[in-house]
Amino acid sequence: MYEVKKRRWVFEGDEKLARESCARAAQTEDTETLFEAADYLLSQAERGDKNADAVYCMERAAKAGHSQALLAMGQMAEYGWAVGKSKKYARRWYEAAAKAGNEEARRPSGG
Repeated sequence: MYEVKKRRWVFEGDEKLARESCARAAQTEDTETLFEAADYLLSQAERGDKNADAVYCMERAAKAGHSQALLAMGQMAEYGWAVGKSKKYARRWYEAAAKAGNEEARRPSGG
């Protein structure tokens, strides 16, 4: 997820699982696999660099209702990470994440 203090995307999951998720992401509808792949890919690239696959996977997971992916889409829009910076879209994603039960999206720093 996006680390405001570090000003970059940080992956804190299982790297082996994430790499496997990347390999399967294009062929799956499993939201956790899509989220893991996107989260890892975002952490490996600099802002705006080689993020098309990550954005595609994250958005698919978010649109399917994955609460962490919804939060991540909000962070991406808020900070301009891999997508255009937009407070309007960030707010929409944060609201959707909160409705999906994501507590972090309800906090002022998360949404």
